[in-house]
Amino acid sequence: VKEEWPPSLRDFVSQATSLMVQGSDVRKSMGREIESVALSGRIRRGMKPKKVHEVERMVAFVGQLCGEMGIRHIVDVGAGLGYVGQALSCQFGLKVLGLESVEARCHAANQRQEKLLLGSEIEIQMNTINFTIRDSRENVSEFVDILRR
Repeated sequence: VKEEWPPSLRDFVSQATSLMVQGSDVRKSMGREIESVALSGRIRRGMKPKKVHEVERMVAFVGQLCGEMGIRHIVDVGAGLGYVGQALSCQFGLKVLGLESVEARCHAANQRQEKLLLGSEIEIQMNTINFTIRDSRENVSEFVDILRR
């Protein structure tokens, strides 16, 4: 936190830092090889092979780290179309809050999830919302409230 930053940004960074996983714990997990997780055909739907590869690796890393640390709720900042969050919820049973600043992507992520669940036995606990950070105390407070739910 830098003194020249606006007070609302300093508050936001301090509060966000208090909620995050400690870096040394992440570095321990990064020090070893993490295998990718095979995504089910349903979760892979709509992804190109390169995206499947990226999501499988990310989901394996985050899922393993969450399991080791007893984390059950995560926030996917920049959730895009929801690929990673939906896969984390499906594969590891995590509850995911997806934050996306582009409203069309947020809508597409929620539509994709509805289609994945239609006539399926898989369970996905992800809520993707449209959210943009502005430099205001109210916006920072709203963001922190969402994280604490």
